[in-house]
Amino acid sequence: MTLLRIFASALSALVCLAGIWSCNGDKKGGSDIPDGITIAEKYITEGVSFATSGGEVTIPVQSKNDVSATASATWLSVSKGTTSPALSVTPFTLAAGENRETSDRSCTVTFTDGKNSKSVSVTQEAAAGLTVKTASVDVPAEGGEISIGLSANVRYSISIGVSWITSVSTRASMADYTEKFTVSPNAAPASRSGVITFTIEGKSETVTVKQAAGSSSGGIDKTAAEIAAAMYPGWNLGNTMEGGSNSNSWKNIGISSETSWQSTKTTQQIISMVKEAGFRSVRIPCAWVMGHITDAEACTIDGEWMERVKEVVGYCITEGLYVVLNQHWDGGWMEHDGFTVNADVETKKAQLVKIWTQIAEEFRDYDEHLIFAGLNEPGVGGKYTDGGSLVSVTQMSERLAVYEQAFIDAVRATGGNNAGRTLIVQGPNTNIDNFCDNDYMSKLSDSAADRLMVEVHFYDPWQFTGMESDADWGKVYYYWGKGNKGSDSSRICPDGYAETYVSSQMKKMRTNFADKGYPVLVGEFGANQRFADGKDSAHDASIKAYYKAVTKCAIDNGCVPVAWDTNYTSYPSMTIFSRASLKVFNANMLDGIMEGVSESYWMK
Repeated sequence: MTLLRIFASALSALVCLAGIWSCNGDKKGGSDIPDGITIAEKYITEGVSFATSGGEVTIPVQSKNDVSATASATWLSVSKGTTSPALSVTPFTLAAGENRETSDRSCTVTFTDGKNSKSVSVTQEAAAGLTVKTASVDVPAEGGEISIGLSANVRYSISIGVSWITSVSTRASMADYTEKFTVSPNAAPASRSGVITFTIEGKSETVTVKQAAGSSSGGIDKTAAEIAAAMYPGWNLGNTMEGGSNSNSWKNIGISSETSWQSTKTTQQIISMVKEAGFRSVRIPCAWVMGHITDAEACTIDGEWMERVKEVVGYCITEGLYVVLNQHWDGGWMEHDGFTVNADVETKKAQLVKIWTQIAEEFRDYDEHLIFAGLNEPGVGGKYTDGGSLVSVTQMSERLAVYEQAFIDAVRATGGNNAGRTLIVQGPNTNIDNFCDNDYMSKLSDSAADRLMVEVHFYDPWQFTGMESDADWGKVYYYWGKGNKGSDSSRICPDGYAETYVSSQMKKMRTNFADKGYPVLVGEFGANQRFADGKDSAHDASIKAYYKAVTKCAIDNGCVPVAWDTNYTSYPSMTIFSRASLKVFNANMLDGIMEGVSESYWMK
């Protein structure tokens, strides 16, 4: 409706009420104009209301005499229009700008003709208001309940930036409120902080919650073998902290890489779910050079990234889990480039020392629940740029001894709990046969006694676990294990690579390492579930049987099995948990692992 139509409507109502113009349009004459000031009744009884954004309202005023108007507040302007001589009606326009105050405001407009006066009340809604009364809150390590006072005049929303703070109550109308939150205990020996954001209509205020470091719940006295016996089964936070692109190597892109390979940011609730499912350790594959270096020459790790890694480690420590923190593929700067024929070994070694010195210093005060793994899969995989051809497996093991010794020495040199922390070194290609045939452990020395573990990975046979499509040398296997025979015989894994093969491979690691005082981490194992659960019962049974066999055979031989988990909730995948929904995604895998645990024994 236009302003002209609004004025015409109000004017018609006014003159009808005044009796000078009948509602059927008959003119009475100017002598019938009443004495005093006449304003439509609705303005007298209801007043005028403006929204927060402001606006204009025109009020027709009738009087035989000249009328003026004044407002009691400067935020409201009143302008006088041209008087109609025949009707003695004068339009007055009331205009209000945006109300940026957090309280409603009101005033009075008084109309007078020198002898008589009438008033109209005017109100305007407040702008959305939000005031948080405390900028930050300090919380002891044991956690507890905190209260945050605030004032607001409309309903507000709350956003919590970390998973270890949870809201106890929410409500909202400018009135004072107190919101309560629960802060989980912090078992990690490092302080942490999180942000709570209160928002009203796009306006936000934040509160920083700072929690003190926890006191170390344990010492550093256990041997590697004693720790390994308490770590099984293990779970990998896969495709997460190691995510990114090797094109960003020796650069810094921030912490967004955590969700570059999968979509869920890690939370305390995810780690709690893993613990409740029966896992006793978490391996955190981690990138450092690939996207998290602020100074390439000094190998300086981005401080924000370091804090995020510490936060994720803290989630695990708080749950009482053992944590393996490594340097993963990391763009291939070491995993590939460090093992090429033309590699500058001394430069690579110096870079490795700089990186691990920083990591070790940041985590020096953590107890024996934190374990460092120097590399991931040395010599595995190609690189997208020309890094030269890889050396032989024998030469690789010789070079591994140089790099792993540098890793051990760098960590030990930082002192504190790192002087006795359990460390993990990897075999060539992290392959069982390559490691057993090219053992380099005799070349390593350690100032701490009985504090080394060795690591291999297990995805055998590849035709069942990971092969994506048929090749000229073989076909993809859908069925594995005793009695699991599908309808297509060409898709059945030969018995020679079934349970007995798994057992024999794990026995090799026991004979060559565990029995010699080096407990074994099977840092990754898994097999792709190729079809949705229930589509092929023989395939479902095969997946369960594989996870059970690897778990049981590993534990029986002094090896800690650590299942790989990609967080891809589609098929094929090696996903055990849906992190977004906090639910089990693949019961075949989880049930197989837990049955393997229940039927196993530790190196009897």
